[in-house]
Amino acid sequence: NNITVEKAYKRLSDANVIFLDVRTRKEFIRDGRIKNSVLIPLGKLKDSHNKIEKHINKEIIVYCRSGRRSEIATRYLNEYGFKAFSLVGGFLAWEKTLSQLN
Repeated sequence: NNITVEKAYKRLSDANVIFLDVRTRKEFIRDGRIKNSVLIPLGKLKDSHNKIEKHINKEIIVYCRSGRRSEIATRYLNEYGFKAFSLVGGFLAWEKTLSQLN
């Protein structure tokens, strides 16, 4: 379950979609983030069901730096009944694509 940057960007203002950042807090602060995204580092995802459970009826677009961690998180979330998609290329692809659009 993957989603391209272009498709994800179009969903940015959709109230039925949340963006989940699974990078570390340090990466989140240092490198920037997608607007209104929720930070739950991959290593803490299994212990954070209470934070994510309220979004069970929303689509979740998961991202990390390059796409590896988000693929792991997406598989995990989908196994637990969430409708999750991994952002292809991660935050690096997001920044590159958006810089080309502007």
